[in-house]
Amino acid sequence: MLIVSQDKKKIANLATTELIDISEKFGIRVFQVSDMDSFLEIASYENEERANIVLNRLCSAYANNDKVFFMP
Repeated sequence: MLIVSQDKKKIANLATTELIDISEKFGIRVFQVSDMDSFLEIASYENEERANIVLNRLCSAYANNDKVFFMP
């Protein structure tokens, strides 16, 4: 599955992703398999609750075998 960033300027491939997390500032970050020392922030939200909702929607899209997920 491909994940398109909130600003539509970046695309992450879930097949090469090691970790997706929520940062201290409520951003959703993607860490690639080849480089766990750097990350790509693909979205940011006003609070942790909203970030968790979007992360759960991303998981649901993956479970439904969606090919692309656009970060809201």
